[in-house]
Amino acid sequence: RGERNFHIFYFLIAGTTSEEKDSYRIESPDFYQDYLSRSECYTVDNMDDVKEWADVVNAMNVVEMPYEEQQYIIRLLTAVLYLGNVQFTSQGNDNAIIYDQSQLQMAAYLLGVD
Repeated sequence: RGERNFHIFYFLIAGTTSEEKDSYRIESPDFYQDYLSRSECYTVDNMDDVKEWADVVNAMNVVEMPYEEQQYIIRLLTAVLYLGNVQFTSQGNDNAIIYDQSQLQMAAYLLGVD
């Protein structure tokens, strides 16, 4: 607690456009239970997450990564966050089932799979 991990996710959340947030269902850090909210640390002193995301996008542009691939990276990172929200529950005889399919369905949507 009190220390942030996985900075790229915070950069993504802070720096993506409103259109990207809407299209890819990007939520605030506290929504992502396993990967981001447990630390209860959403900002770092002297770190500008919006600028850091702009630097990431600039780096992708410098290596001439096509826009479509950049968007896929956004989808992939967001899908990882949703997968962190998937919770399992036991169902007798040492079997486990997914507690709420919605998080898995959103990850699948973002990854373009059924």
